[in-house]
Amino acid sequence: MPKNRGMCRGCHNDFYNGQGAKECWSFAEARIVTRSWVGIWDNPPYVWNPVKILSCHTKQGRHALERNDCRMTESPEAAAELRKKWDDQSSSRLEEQKT
Repeated sequence: MPKNRGMCRGCHNDFYNGQGAKECWSFAEARIVTRSWVGIWDNPPYVWNPVKILSCHTKQGRHALERNDCRMTESPEAAAELRKKWDDQSSSRLEEQKT
């Protein structure tokens, strides 16, 4: 799939593609990458849900994370299991502090 301005849809800087300027200053050097969108309100671990976007694509309130991010998991079940493990570790640390 070749890079095109249609991939800019939804980007915070899409305004600059023909409306506020000739084109967005990031478009020329952007490359197509695979990322997973995560909201700033989401708690880790995150489930890998890949999309093809431009490397410069930005959205308010969202981060585009790479697959190798340590907070990514393959499935909702794996995320739930990891959350439980983290909660158990936190609980045991709190118990240790009380004694």
